[in-house]
Amino acid sequence: MSTVSLSELMDEFDRRDDAFSDIELEVSPLEVGGEYACVEWSASMTHTGQIEVADGKGCGPDGCGVTLHGITVAAFRGE
Repeated sequence: MSTVSLSELMDEFDRRDDAFSDIELEVSPLEVGGEYACVEWSASMTHTGQIEVADGKGCGPDGCGVTLHGITVAAFRGE
C-alpha cells in the first residue's frame, strides 16, 4: 500500500476496519533526522471479519492469528 496523505491512509484503514480484531502494534524507531523518519513495526491481529482481497473476491473470517512486519519511511517536505 502506498499513500501520499493522511486522508488516503485513513481511507485505506477504514476499508479494512471490520476484518480484524485484537490488534496489537509495536513500533521501533530506526532513524529520524533531516527530511526522513524510518520505523520498523509489527502488527498482530485476529481475522474476525470479511475482507476483500482482489477483484471483488473476498475471504471470510477464520479466527486465525495474523502477524505483519514492515518498515515505514516517511519523507517530509517544507513545514
